[in-house]
Amino acid sequence: RQSVVDQINGGVGLVVYNGHSNHWQYAILESTSGDTPLHSIADVGLLANTGKPFVGLSMTCYTSAFARPANEGTLDELFVRKADGGAVAMWGPAGLTVAHGHDYLQKGFIAQLRTSAPYSQRMGDLVEAGYTSLLTSPLTSALDALKTFLVLGDPLTKVRINGGGSEPLFLPAVQR
Repeated sequence: RQSVVDQINGGVGLVVYNGHSNHWQYAILESTSGDTPLHSIADVGLLANTGKPFVGLSMTCYTSAFARPANEGTLDELFVRKADGGAVAMWGPAGLTVAHGHDYLQKGFIAQLRTSAPYSQRMGDLVEAGYTSLLTSPLTSALDALKTFLVLGDPLTKVRINGGGSEPLFLPAVQR
């Protein structure tokens, strides 16, 4: 858990999560001290990335369901609302979706980012590329993601991610 916070505080431009979640947390890690979330709303307060906001992709379920009135907000909502850091924008689900659709959304977003001039893409353009990737895919059973994924933040924001050129784009992954 701490390594996720440390990487974000270090100024990563893109944070991607793929896996299970609910409105308030990513995954459950099993340990000898009990089950703990990989990242939860309680961890948002630990972020100290002032001046280095990230773009987040939550390829999961429910984390952007901001209309659900409970606690202080959903995980993605709190990332964006954090006054002294957090995310400049989050792209995530407001409902339950099929994981196959997430793959195409992410592939379209990343492909558009990788083939663009550094620091030239707006969040909305990258999201549109993700939607187009899913819409033009052979998957007819995963189109629910077109109706449930949304952007929290300004879609006209130019993202601070150099996905093209000679610098590599690192996507940290946690696997079980």
